[in-house]
Amino acid sequence: DELGVTPRAAVTRFRLWAPTAQAVAVCLHADGLAPAHAVHALRLELADGYHNTSVLRANVQRKRDAPLPTTFAGGSGQSFKTSMRRNVCTIRLSKPVTRQLAGLEVSYLDGTTALLQPSYMQGEELVYLLNLNHSPAPILVRDPIAGHRVDFYVRHHIAPGRDNLLTEGELQAFFPGSCVFDTLPLHIRRRPGGSNYYTDHYEIGNADEPLFKSFVMSFTPRAGDPSHMVVARRQGGSWVYAEGKIQASSADFGTFCVMADSTAPKIKPLNFKDGATIAASQKTISLNLTDEFSGINSTKILGTIDGTWELFAYDAKNASITHNIRSRPGTQHTVQIISFDNANNMAQAVFKLTY
Repeated sequence: DELGVTPRAAVTRFRLWAPTAQAVAVCLHADGLAPAHAVHALRLELADGYHNTSVLRANVQRKRDAPLPTTFAGGSGQSFKTSMRRNVCTIRLSKPVTRQLAGLEVSYLDGTTALLQPSYMQGEELVYLLNLNHSPAPILVRDPIAGHRVDFYVRHHIAPGRDNLLTEGELQAFFPGSCVFDTLPLHIRRRPGGSNYYTDHYEIGNADEPLFKSFVMSFTPRAGDPSHMVVARRQGGSWVYAEGKIQASSADFGTFCVMADSTAPKIKPLNFKDGATIAASQKTISLNLTDEFSGINSTKILGTIDGTWELFAYDAKNASITHNIRSRPGTQHTVQIISFDNANNMAQAVFKLTY
């Protein structure tokens, strides 16, 4: 017998070769979106390692939908609603007209088009089901009668085994060939950024899709001083620093843009007060360095005492710098700290200490 599924009038037979499998089951669903309502175990034929069963009878046969009407009266107030679930796009068209029975026009990534036939009628709604896992990927659904449309914003695909360089507006994205194991249609949606941003917002990929290696984004800002620009990523209702200036890498899909960080870091003493005398038992001078957005640039921290460079060790975990006091002549000293963040904003603080 052949492997796979063999449907017949009275019985549907499932057969696969899996000699090392401990258990194999067939799950039954009412439709492509519903959860399983029954599970049937397949028995193992020890002689040849095949799992098969022939006990699934009429309950496996596809439930036939009621035939669609051949005419519609239609009417005003027609709505066109879409929802996505488990890689299926469900399109509901209320108060359809007869000509919409011919189907919706689907455009695919390779430039081809096809008609999507209605699947069933539910109340006054004509329902269409589109498989988003289709290859080539669907990029647009259009109703040629009423002009309704659904754009999936798939303009590119990432191919495995070779490097992929893609351009969309102000964004250029580089995906190494090792970041995917199979061809992945890439969703890129561009939204206006507004006056507080230097690029539009780019929704790249599906957050649920895994990447096996980081991709690199490079932006071309509209205007402004690039020295204070950073790449930001949307996180909930706010933006967070995406570890880059104009160019950044990410191991996950998301929404990105370029924005300005014009807020300087903050410098605050931790174990002393300005103008105070430090006790002989205190061996260090410590300060807290914080930044609200792009973070402290650990390579651009400068500390001097009485105009001479001194080592202030940076502790990223505790957001602090520390200097070990060596000589204690009991005189007043001038401590100056200069710190930059990753957007090149500078903060400077001067303190007087006696030790």
